[in-house]
Amino acid sequence: MLTSDVWLDDVGIEISNPPSLPDTSIRVTGVTLNLDTLILTAGGVPAAITVTIIPSDATNRAVTWTSSAPAVATVDATGLVIAVSAGTATITVTTEDGGHTATSVITVVVPVTAPAPAPALAPVAPAPAPAAVVEQRVAAGRPTVVKLEGVVEITVTAGAVTGDAPKITAQVLPEAAASPMLVRAVEAGLVAVGGVVQLTLTGGEFAGSVQFTLNFDAAKVAAGRVPSVFVYNERTGRWIYLGGQVGNGTVTVTVDRFSKFAVFASRPLPALADIATHWGRDSIRTRALCLIC
Repeated sequence: MLTSDVWLDDVGIEISNPPSLPDTSIRVTGVTLNLDTLILTAGGVPAAITVTIIPSDATNRAVTWTSSAPAVATVDATGLVIAVSAGTATITVTTEDGGHTATSVITVVVPVTAPAPAPALAPVAPAPAPAAVVEQRVAAGRPTVVKLEGVVEITVTAGAVTGDAPKITAQVLPEAAASPMLVRAVEAGLVAVGGVVQLTLTGGEFAGSVQFTLNFDAAKVAAGRVPSVFVYNERTGRWIYLGGQVGNGTVTVTVDRFSKFAVFASRPLPALADIATHWGRDSIRTRALCLIC
């Protein structure tokens, strides 16, 4: 029952101690980010970090973003991270309600473009053009970027690959080799928006994760479709959904092994809002999309 002290005169009523109303707002109890770590190339495509407020129906969902090293990486009010120079920066999001925080560690590397091949001598007789390929050794103890221009850019952090003389090869498979693999994707309703790229590591092994970015033809992505990276399963002959961070004509993923990869235009992942906090939500969403896994 609400009570207050009231006095009455010939003019009206004055409430000296107005009653207090109950607080019906829903408080923030936590916050998470979709990326714990991220590797970016200085001057390259920015990346968006997504924030999740807990609970999802909290009344005050306002947050602020900060970077521990703006000279390395900056972040705007929407969580868009821009790589500035080589180094490491910690991006922190803080909730206005309760001051809850979450962080993402950004590693910025400087690209090392593979040297252009020497001009070929004029052939004696016409010959088929070789498949696009680049090979590069992984620098010991420091980040390495392997780039096949217009196709793929591979970023290896220091220590992610070990061995006496590790070397990464990136190759666009010729049509004759790629066509049998693409048949299964077409049967499942996927549309290829880039070539099949084979990544190979020789002379070493993975000690951590490696990030790479595949280019794709945005003009081939129809409305209602999302460009996503798939990996080819040699044993089953099927394409497996990996997803990835979509940029301007690129998709970036992180892997711990190499194989054959391609970008396909696929249906968007279902929202599955009813299991938003379930530990297996991401796996369920992936299986719901990937009909050929």
